[in-house]
Amino acid sequence: MKSRASVTVLLGLVVAVLVWVFAFRSASWAAPITEPLFIPGTLLVLALTPARNHAPDLSVIILGYAVDFIFTWAGMAFVVGLVMRLISKRRVCA
Repeated sequence: MKSRASVTVLLGLVVAVLVWVFAFRSASWAAPITEPLFIPGTLLVLALTPARNHAPDLSVIILGYAVDFIFTWAGMAFVVGLVMRLISKRRVCA
């Protein structure tokens, strides 16, 4: 069981990195798909930027990207785990 969890986490990391690469390299067609993944970090940056400043600090921007990546990684690991669970159930039933 422990190996399935580590495979899920590692495959989630690989898929998250691929999502980010596609989001940055080909923004024209990937933006509508990947844009919702970046909402939590954007909201965090907006919340942490003081009203008197018009631009956030670099540390706040980096924190926003880190939060976005962690949410993307968690979401992709969840999807990979769900797919692995569905595949294993089908093998047991067949």
